[in-house]
Parts: sequence; C-alpha cells; structure tokens
Amino acid sequence: MKTLSIIMPTYNRPDTIKQVLESLDNQTIPRKDYEVIVVDDGSNYDVKNYIKKFNVKYFRQNNSGPSKARNLGVKEATGKYIAFIGDDTILNKNWVEEHLKTHEEKGPNIAVLGFTPWHKKLAVNKFMKYLAPNGPQFNYSAIKNINNCGFDFFWTSNLSLERKWFTKNKFDEDFPWAAYEDLELSYRLHKKGLRIVYNKNAVVNHYHEYNPEKYFKKQDTMAKAAIIFYKKHPELKRFLIDNNKITPTQLVLRNVLSIMPKFGFMQILFWKLQRRYYFTKALKSL
Repeated sequence: MKTLSIIMPTYNRPDTIKQVLESLDNQTIPRKDYEVIVVDDGSNYDVKNYIKKFNVKYFRQNNSGPSKARNLGVKEATGKYIAFIGDDTILNKNWVEEHLKTHEEKGPNIAVLGFTPWHKKLAVNKFMKYLAPNGPQFNYSAIKNINNCGFDFFWTSNLSLERKWFTKNKFDEDFPWAAYEDLELSYRLHKKGLRIVYNKNAVVNHYHEYNPEKYFKKQDTMAKAAIIFYKKHPELKRFLIDNNKITPTQLVLRNVLSIMPKFGFMQILFWKLQRRYYFTKALKSL
C-alpha cells in the first residue's frame, strides 16, 4: 500500500498537465511511496498517449465534472492518505513531504491545506492579484486559526486527508461543475469531526491566467451550484446566498463606479461589487 494517492482530474489542459506531472516526479519523497492517479474528464485530445512517459494510473470518463472524476480516483486509490491537486497546479519539490509531515505531526482526523500562489512565470495582472492569494478565489488572509481553518477552506487544488473519510462519503455528483462541490463535501465531513490544518510550506503554483470577463461569467455557474448546495443544507443560506448577493445600496454604488475612471482601491471595490452583481443576476434567472 502506498502512503499517499494523489488524484488529479483533468479536462483539456495539454499546456500544463505535463509540467504538473514532471513536478510530481521530482519530489523529495521517494516515488515508490506515492502514486499519481489521472482522471480524464472526457478531454478532446488523447490524454493517455500524451502523458504516456509518466508513471501514473490513468482513467477516463465521459465529461461529467470534477466530483465524479475525484470519486473515480478515490475508488482506485490505495494510499493511506488521499491528496487532490489541479491540472494547472505545479508542485514545489517538498510538496508531498510537507503534506505527510503535517499529518504525522497533527495526528488523525485532519485535512491538510497547502498554499496556492500564482506561478512566477505568469504575467500576473491586477485582477489576478485581487483574486488570490487574499481574495475571492483563494483568501488565505481569512484563516484565523491555522490548526482549525473551518470547512470553507477545503480547496481541492492543494489538499490531503486520510482515505478512511471516503469509506462512507464521496463528492456529491449532483454538482456537475467545479463550483462548491468541494465545500459541500467539506461541510459534511466537518460535522463528522474533520478539522482543516493549514501548512503554508506545502506549495503548488497556479498556472492559469484570469481576466474579469471570464471570471464574472463564471458567477452564473456559482449561483447554480449555490442553489444546489442550499437545498441540501438550508442552514447555510447566509453563507451561500445572502453573503454573495448585491444590496440595493451596493448596486447604486456599482452603477456609479461603472462609468467612472477606477484606480487602486476603487478598482478593487468595483470588482467586488461586480462579482456580487453577476451572482445576483444569475440567481434571478434561475
């Protein structure tokens, strides 16, 4: 049995997948101690042939989303621990070592969250700096207790936990998108005693460019996923719905800012309101 099973769903990312797998082959921990499972979510190119030089377990499914892909990966995993990464996250050499060290030091019933900065080779624009690592995509500054982060820090771009948690639990396949599917599972595991621990030294580098138009369009998906989540856990209405909707006052401010030159803080404020605006607009259309 391996110590760690690393599961990576992939969908149409030929530009980064080899770099991710190369980083997995260059860890400080011996390769025999961990396995890599690639689940192809119906990509439109021959992923299996494209990555054939790498030592991975490969599985393919029809395009169904990350929940089903991760569940398939977990089913095929043999490790004591399960780790999740993205197909656009390039690992530091000590990534496996840091995850395993944290599990050993902190004991059972934890998930280990690592740090996900932008890759240094990216031309990180102002909008990306707004998104992460202290913004709406990855907000590490919101962590109040690194030994008990809270269920909403279950980010599957850089996360590991004991495989035992999947004996009776799995990602809910009612979520067909990469939106809230990870936090919904986290909430259920949190109620069963899972605690999330943050290790800033377990680093993966996010190699993915974003622009405002693409991000705000995704709020349509986020709204749909939030409704699915809310129907399963109505006690989270404030977290899922209320905290993401734009208020009448905020809407007026957003409309004013939309026609003004924006610099510094005003630009960031506008982006914050834009996210709420598009989320609310999507909710109304459902």
